Amino acid sequence: MEGACCGSRSVHGLVPLRARTCRILLGSLVVLLSSTNCTCPAYCPTTGERYCDAQLDPDAGRDAAVRRDGGRDTGLDVGRDADQDTGPPPAAGWEHFGDLPADCRVDVATHPEYALTLGDWESCGLGCLRWRGPLFGWMDWATGIDGRVWIVARETSYRIVALLGRDGTPVVALRAPSRSDDHVHCDVSAASRGDTVAVTAQLYEFSADGMRQLRGWGRFYRSTIDELMSATPIATVDPMFEGIQTVDVSASRIAIETDGSLAWAIEPDGAVTIASRPFYPDYVQELHMLGDDVVWTSWGDRVRLAHAQPGQVADILYEVPDGDVRSFAVGTDTIAWVEARERDPETGAYGHMELWTGTYDGERLIGRRVRDLTQRGRGSAGGGYYGQIEIHPDGVTQVYAIYRLSDGAVAYVPSIDGVPAQQIAYLTETDMLFQTFETVFRIDPRTLTFE
Repeated sequence: MEGACCGSRSVHGLVPLRARTCRILLGSLVVLLSSTNCTCPAYCPTTGERYCDAQLDPDAGRDAAVRRDGGRDTGLDVGRDADQDTGPPPAAGWEHFGDLPADCRVDVATHPEYALTLGDWESCGLGCLRWRGPLFGWMDWATGIDGRVWIVARETSYRIVALLGRDGTPVVALRAPSRSDDHVHCDVSAASRGDTVAVTAQLYEFSADGMRQLRGWGRFYRSTIDELMSATPIATVDPMFEGIQTVDVSASRIAIETDGSLAWAIEPDGAVTIASRPFYPDYVQELHMLGDDVVWTSWGDRVRLAHAQPGQVADILYEVPDGDVRSFAVGTDTIAWVEARERDPETGAYGHMELWTGTYDGERLIGRRVRDLTQRGRGSAGGGYYGQIEIHPDGVTQVYAIYRLSDGAVAYVPSIDGVPAQQIAYLTETDMLFQTFETVFRIDPRTLTFE
C-alpha cells in the first residue's frame, strides 16, 4: 500500500487509549490490531502530497466503528455494590475459541463477567457519571450502537476484547496474547448489533529475522451472544496478509476494512467479496453497515461515499460537487457527515464546511444541510446528534461539541478533570459516553444547554 497509512490512534482508549500499531515488515514487529481504523487523509496538510500519516494532519478526522442508552441522571447506569467478597476472584473460565488451530491462541470466557478487573460508575454532577476503578491498563472504549460498548484492554500479558453491559459488566470476552515470544501471533476483533456478534481471528507468521511475513490468514464467525461458545466459522481467507482494522455486522453480513486499503463483505453462505475493488487503489476509511449494505469513504483525488449491496458491484453512493465527504458517522437511526469545500492544497484546510444529516433508503443517501461548521474532527453520531472534539469559541478550551441535528443547535461538554479530550465513544438520546486520556465519563444530553 502506498505510503504509511496508519498513524498511532489515541482514542474508540484510555491511557493512550486506542494506540494502534500498523503492520510494517521491519524487524520482528508484531501487529496489535484494534477494532477501529486508522485514518489516511487524501492529502498531507503541509505538503499537499497524497496519503501521508493522518497524525500529521491537525484538521484530520478519524474513523468511527460500534454506539448506548440510559436515563436522566439516576437513569444513567449506576455502579455495582462496592462491597465484594474477599478471597481470590472467580475464574473467567477461558477456553480455546472455535476450531482455531493451536498456534492461534484466541480464547473465549465461559464466565465473561469475571474476565476483567471491574470498576463502577460514580456521580460527577447533574446528569454526569465518571468511571471509577481500574482502567484496564492500555485500553480503548470503542463505540456501540445498541446500548453496550466494546472495549479493548490489556490485563497481564493478554489483549482482551470485551462487550460491556450498561452497568460495566462484560457479557462477552475474548483474549489473545498481547505479544509472543515466537514469530507467530494471532489477533482477535469483534463487533455486535443486538444479539448478533461477529468475531474475526487473524494469524501472522514472520521469518526468524522478522523481515518477511511467511503466512497469514483470517477466519470469520457470526453468532449470537448466547451461542458464541460453539460458534463455527462462516468463511476463511487464506492467504490474508492485510491487517483487519474495522469490523461491523448486520443480520446477515460481516464487513471489514483492512489496512485502510480494502473493504470486504462476508456473505451468509461464506462467500467473500472485496467490495471496494471497483475503486482500487483508492483508500477505504470510516466503514459502516447501513442495513445489509457496506458503506465507506473512498479516498482518491476526492473523498466520496461508496457502497456495496449484497450481490451487486460497488458504486458511488454520494459525493460533494467540488468537495469532499468528511467525518462520516453512523449511529442508531442517525447518519451525519461533513461536506467540505475550498481545500487549500498547501495546508489541507477547508475554506467552507457544512454539517449534513440524511437517510439511506437502500439505493440513495438523501441529505439535508444542518449548519455551517468552523472546525472538523472525527465524527460520532447517534440519537439525533453529531459530535466531535473542538476548541471552544473562547479560543482556548478543548471541548466535546454536540450538535443537535434537528435544528443545528450546539452544546459544549468540557473534558472532565481538565484532562485532554480523547474521543466520543457513542451518542444516544439519553446517554453519551466520552473518553479523556485518563478516564471515561457519561452525560445525559437532556441536562445540556443547546444554543
